Amino acid sequence: MKKWVKVLLSVISIVVVLTAAAILVIIFVINPNAYKPQIINLVKTETGRDLVMEGDIKLTFFPWLGFEIGSIHLSNAAGFQEPAFAKMAHAKTRIKVLPLFKQQLEIDTVQLEGVELYLTRHADGHNNWEDLLQKKTAPAGDKPMLPFQISGLELTQAKVTWNDQTTQTALHLNELHLQTGMITLHQPIQVKLTSAFVYNHAKPMQGTVDLNTQLTIDLEQQLYQFVDSQLIVDVTGENIPNHQQKLTITSPQIKTDLKQQNIQSDWQIRFAGTEDQLTLQGTVQVQQLLTQPLAQGQLQVNEFNPEKWAKHFGLPVLTLPDHLMIDRVSLTAQFIANADKLNLANIQLKLSKNTLDIPKIEFNLTNNNLDLNEFSLKALGATLTGQFKLAQLATAQPTIEGALNLTANPQEILKQFGQPVPTLPTPLTTASFKVGLQGHLSQMTLTDLQLMIDEQQLNIPKIQIDISNDQITIAHLAIKSFGLTAQGQLSAQMFKQPLAITGQLKVNTFDPRLLLKKFNQTLPQMSDKNALKSLTLETQLDTNLSDLSLKNLKIQLDNHLLQGKITLQNFKTPAIGFELQLGSVDIDRYLPPKEIKKGEKTQKIPEKSATALTNPLLSVETLQKLQALNLEGSLRIADLKVAGVKMTNIQLMVSGKDGKITVLPKMNLYHGNYNGQLLLEAQTNPPHIYLDDTINQVQIGLLLNDLTGKNLVSGAMDAVVKLDSVVTTLEDLQKMLVGTFSLQLTEGAIQGINISHVLRKAKAILKNQTPPANES
Repeated sequence: MKKWVKVLLSVISIVVVLTAAAILVIIFVINPNAYKPQIINLVKTETGRDLVMEGDIKLTFFPWLGFEIGSIHLSNAAGFQEPAFAKMAHAKTRIKVLPLFKQQLEIDTVQLEGVELYLTRHADGHNNWEDLLQKKTAPAGDKPMLPFQISGLELTQAKVTWNDQTTQTALHLNELHLQTGMITLHQPIQVKLTSAFVYNHAKPMQGTVDLNTQLTIDLEQQLYQFVDSQLIVDVTGENIPNHQQKLTITSPQIKTDLKQQNIQSDWQIRFAGTEDQLTLQGTVQVQQLLTQPLAQGQLQVNEFNPEKWAKHFGLPVLTLPDHLMIDRVSLTAQFIANADKLNLANIQLKLSKNTLDIPKIEFNLTNNNLDLNEFSLKALGATLTGQFKLAQLATAQPTIEGALNLTANPQEILKQFGQPVPTLPTPLTTASFKVGLQGHLSQMTLTDLQLMIDEQQLNIPKIQIDISNDQITIAHLAIKSFGLTAQGQLSAQMFKQPLAITGQLKVNTFDPRLLLKKFNQTLPQMSDKNALKSLTLETQLDTNLSDLSLKNLKIQLDNHLLQGKITLQNFKTPAIGFELQLGSVDIDRYLPPKEIKKGEKTQKIPEKSATALTNPLLSVETLQKLQALNLEGSLRIADLKVAGVKMTNIQLMVSGKDGKITVLPKMNLYHGNYNGQLLLEAQTNPPHIYLDDTINQVQIGLLLNDLTGKNLVSGAMDAVVKLDSVVTTLEDLQKMLVGTFSLQLTEGAIQGINISHVLRKAKAILKNQTPPANES
């Protein structure tokens, strides 16, 4: 700053010297242009640069001594491409003669036209003006400066080009106009500057700037004060939010004290665009300005509506329920910075009723490290705390190390989302989540992840996240919940491809009775008191955002093992498939016990009431689900026992699509077999059901003996049943039932009954003939 002030004073001194020289020229010579070579040599001696003066020097005198010069060029530094460092098309000013005799300077408006300045910095850091600042200047001495007064400064049609090869950027200021009011020491100077600009980078932008301020200069005390400053920037570009933004920067006072080497300022930035004001404001104080600058101050973002400004900036709007809507946002912070570090302190971000507190953020500008030692976010009844360290931020692979810790009241969170609290065997009053993380943007490791809800736990020692290879790996996870323990491993892809998860899961053996008891579920009494005491599950999992596959599925209930696979395609309109195999199963173990005491008769089956006969068999909701059902599967059971009846080699084929549901059962039954078909057409109006069953050579005596415990019948039974009816009400189903039924018993016998006579009698009755006489 001091060097630039010296340059400015040098320019003013040159103007004064040239003016004094002009007076001498008028007095002692006739043609001032004859002294161009001396001026050029003087510039060469002082700067090492070549000065080209293309225009003539014109002079006027009394009562003003006028000075006017045409086009001049100052050459560039050695090694820089542009031929000129600075150009000027025309300059003009006047000095009053009489005040000179009183040792006073009264200068008319200084007019500079067509000034062009070319500033360049090479990739090695060298620039084309450092040689000018390094030139030795004569000591100022103690001689006081003559009182002076300049009517103003007018800079028109100026141009500044800044080419920074270290960042491959270029800034062009075009049509730059500068106009000031009266210039004198200790008095405010009105300054107005306007310019257009073009910034060339990967995504260029352009716009205009408009500056108005009042400048007061105290050279003796080295005080420079800007009052009521306002800078308006209007910028457009592809990389600008909404492709165009306008902002206004104001400052009531900027005070620069070069003697004390400090700057003090209040500032405010306002964004234009919506009726809801977005304002940034704060204070800044800079110390040790010319040696080791240190800046500190406060920053405040006043309350604004984030949804309105997100739309204005062309950003996506986060959609939340009305009771969670964030309609007001504000920010306060303190900062301190020097050439090596930027520290933010006492950061508080308010999001409606939620608050994020960060005591301190340290940003090391030398090695590009950021330390977030502690932060706290309170929102929705939860508190999130943690710390982070980011390193090598200027590289392509910045690293991160830190930890997160979340505590919450699940009931409060459910209330915030307007959801009821579910009835569970746990109070849902405490929840916590913690995890450590380290790595960089393409490869991250999460460590010691733990999720707890009351006494329920999820533990994952390590999660490997490899973004470059689109892979997330969980080598081991452990779950403890409601008395269950489970473990597994998972891997996923989600960054470059749609989400897909694969892995293995196993639920260790647990007691289903105890689990149901925790959920206040009462089980009916079972024949076997040891039934439903042990359950184990394991499977291979494959899923994505629309499909689910369970392969190598194994479910062990007591001593019954179910194996196979289940698939679910398209969660929105699911297509279900399964292939399952089951070993020996005794359903009777899980049925209520038969306890009929002696002399006690079985309870009669109550007759159906009139209401039961007319109630719909299928509700509208059930019918819709059947019509939408898309199902294809098979179940094979080696041995099955139900109500004492034993079946083997059971095969059950099920399919359902477009409202047609087909069930094809098949089994071996007491030295014979059974084949069936059930078809439900739910898409018709009214729905229809069709039944087609065939029984071949089933030993009826063995079947009834296992079913009833009595051996009253023997023989091989063949039967064919074909029926169909509507599925509306039970009354309609009975009325509309049609079909055929045939039964044949080979070598049949019923103890104490002549089967042949009974059949002949039944045949005669059906044909309305005289029944045969009774036989022994």
